[in-house]
Amino acid sequence: MSTAFGERLRNREKLGELLKRHRKLLGLKQADVARLADVQPSYIAYLEKGRRRPGLALLRRLADILGIKCNQLVFLAYPEIAEVFKQTSSCCSAPRGQHRAWKDFTDNKALLACHKVSPQELKVLSAINTLGEVSGSRQFLFVLKTIRCALEDE
Repeated sequence: MSTAFGERLRNREKLGELLKRHRKLLGLKQADVARLADVQPSYIAYLEKGRRRPGLALLRRLADILGIKCNQLVFLAYPEIAEVFKQTSSCCSAPRGQHRAWKDFTDNKALLACHKVSPQELKVLSAINTLGEVSGSRQFLFVLKTIRCALEDE
């Protein structure tokens, strides 16, 4: 088993354990969570066993239902996104380079046009920019492509 694959599998297992723990703390059955999240109960079971990787929309619903921070679920489900960010010690103060990378990205109209970045996507990337330090435009594009792929899978 490759190291990257093993890491993804461990993260899925951690995600499943977290979902199960919070579900039980709330006194909910898998069927209750499934109904609230608009999925089949078997899908919740697969998630809790680490056999599926949910899309971003479902992660948002699960975060709301179970009272878990959405970014925590996203980073467990998509560790490749977490690797893009170098977590800062304070979520309120961004390093100077973080603002610079965002400014360079948003000022590059040709790049935005080439990748067909919509205003709604820019808004999402702006929010993601607050999670940690991003070193350049390529990382923003990586996150955008990952999000687009996840939304296509749903």
